[in-house]
Amino acid sequence: MEAKKVTEEFNNWMNKKVAYKKQSVMWSYVLLLKTRELAQYLVGKRKSIDFSKPAYAVERYDAEDVEQKR
Repeated sequence: MEAKKVTEEFNNWMNKKVAYKKQSVMWSYVLLLKTRELAQYLVGKRKSIDFSKPAYAVERYDAEDVEQKR
């Protein structure tokens, strides 16, 4: 049950939109682009790589049962 919650939350997060290169795209697409950039960097097709953009912000919300476990 807990693994399902984590998976659902991860999927929800990946489907959120973020501003990237003057467009609004989903995080899953940004992850794909950044993975491609890393591959190009590793094979020498890129001279630099930047993982700092887009910046992400995490909002934490703990359910009552999680708060009690802390």
